Amino acid sequence: MAASRQSLISNAERLVSRGKLQAAIGQYRKLLAENPDDTRTLNRVGDLYERLDRVDEAIALFSQAADHHTQEGFFLKGIAIYKKIIRLDPGRIESGAKLADLQKRHGLVTDARVQYQLVANQYLQDSDTDAAIRIFKELIDLEPTNPSHRLRLAELYQQSEQLPEAMAQFREIAGLMLSHGRIEEATQVCLKALDVAPRELSFLDGILQELRAGGHTEEADRVMAIAIEKNPEASLEIEAAAAAPIAEPEPEPEPEVEAVPAAGADDSILEEALEEALAAEAAAGEEEVEEEVEFEIDLEGIEDLAVEEAPSEEGLESAAAQEAALEESARAEQEKKAELLVEADVLARYGMEDKAVERLEELLEIGPEDPEVHCRLITLHLELEHPDQVTELANRLAGFEASQEAEEAWESVQKLLIHDGFTIEGRQVSPPESVAIEPEEEIEAEVEAEPAVAEDASWLEEVSQVTVESEADGDELFEQEEEFFDLASELEKELEDEESLEGGELVLAPEEQSLEEIVEGFKKGMAETLSADDYDTHYNLGIAYREMELVDEAIGEFQLAAKDPRYLVDCCSLLALCFLEKGFPELAVKWYKEGLESPTISEEETLGLWYELGDLYVSIGEEEQARQQFVEIYGINSSYRDVGRKLEEMSQG
Repeated sequence: MAASRQSLISNAERLVSRGKLQAAIGQYRKLLAENPDDTRTLNRVGDLYERLDRVDEAIALFSQAADHHTQEGFFLKGIAIYKKIIRLDPGRIESGAKLADLQKRHGLVTDARVQYQLVANQYLQDSDTDAAIRIFKELIDLEPTNPSHRLRLAELYQQSEQLPEAMAQFREIAGLMLSHGRIEEATQVCLKALDVAPRELSFLDGILQELRAGGHTEEADRVMAIAIEKNPEASLEIEAAAAAPIAEPEPEPEPEVEAVPAAGADDSILEEALEEALAAEAAAGEEEVEEEVEFEIDLEGIEDLAVEEAPSEEGLESAAAQEAALEESARAEQEKKAELLVEADVLARYGMEDKAVERLEELLEIGPEDPEVHCRLITLHLELEHPDQVTELANRLAGFEASQEAEEAWESVQKLLIHDGFTIEGRQVSPPESVAIEPEEEIEAEVEAEPAVAEDASWLEEVSQVTVESEADGDELFEQEEEFFDLASELEKELEDEESLEGGELVLAPEEQSLEEIVEGFKKGMAETLSADDYDTHYNLGIAYREMELVDEAIGEFQLAAKDPRYLVDCCSLLALCFLEKGFPELAVKWYKEGLESPTISEEETLGLWYELGDLYVSIGEEEQARQQFVEIYGINSSYRDVGRKLEEMSQG
């Protein structure tokens, strides 16, 4: 089977290189007939359909691959493929929703928020209010302290005449503002909510008491007066709700400390008493023990149990030191193992399997017979298609001493090996059979006859089409560049505005504001900053996308990560390489220069960017510009890489 699979792939790719895409799809379809969930083949055939401009067929295969990646827990790969679908057809609303869900699960809060909002807008354009409500619930779950999402959800509930649900959201908004000390805004939300649904008095439960408890009696009376004015028949009910005390949370019961038995003639009695007393002391506080648990132990008769020859004080100290050293060493080893496992998981999740393998190999140096590490390494090498490493690791795992952990790991690995065509006899693993490529004559026989087209004419037509598409892509990318830098300036302006507002009044007279203005004023008053982890995530995503050859997605992530000074220089270099791969050397030059202008760039980084820029100038025929870059390097470090040789070659040329 393995030989047949590789043969089909080789045949298909040879056909692709000849431009016979439909015939190549036929070869790949044979693989999908035997394994419909082969994500690599699904993605490859989808790419071929995209090249043929058969978008619906491409999206169907991409969707199948994305769903399978998601089910298997490879969320990053699922995100990447759903982005391809959205790029092909932005109107695929269900794919957009799935993309947002994956971004949310992966912790990409900003990306998920933007995607959810796009999906919600599409649902509203289609007049599907129920679906839009579902999306705004996801947004609230994503950002529970963002009042804008709750306000929008309240409006949708109001439009669909679900007034109790709408009032519940208004109540949450008011409570959120109270928790941040925004009393006037919270009061205004209460009054606006009473305008929306004056009969839904459940909204008042708790809010009036909270206002009074915080010493805001005037505001509470104001809300109560408006509520009574709108519902005079319910005045007694409203006054009773306002006067009701706030329910205090019941204190957790103190742990009972049982009486400690007196020590008898057996050491176990004393040990048991100590253990029970210490357990009671540990349970008395969650983080720090505030009250010590006192206990008394009757020591009568303990002297009789003393060892006849007690060890010396020096011997006890030496033994204690040795035991402490052993415990510290074991603890450090466990911490190192846990750290490397976490790093391996993160790297694998971002699609950087090679780096994950390096971390796991470090773990093998710590524990050469660790079944869990062997199992993880085998899984990664299977994904990387390294049969020799898989075979070696699997045979090593099969020979471990019998233990529950080793047997569970072997059983798990066995299923993966059988699925991928490995042979298992007893506990001996053999790799799949070697692959033989069919001769070209046989390929041609398998392929259905295609209409004859003049080679020169088809080649010229294809080149013309690629040229037109490249020019269109170039215009679009330049537009994205302008948008990116405009966005950066807008962000700076917004931050300056926030600083100027700090400590001052954020809103005008409350009576003149709408609910939207109240919520926006509240949001501006909250201290919100972008976590450094967001930039870390975007940088890592860019690396992962580039390794997966998703260059457009990588460009977007590197542009975002470049806003962090820590990543600016690296991102400039990576963006230049990405734009070179896209065929836009002018943009590559622009990003190299952007990196060189960074105020935090080091000398080593400067030399590196000069060198890369010099190579770029050589590749596009700008030899004088290239020479200038290499001369700059030579003036600082004449032994840097092969810069001396490059200058000699240029002088001779």
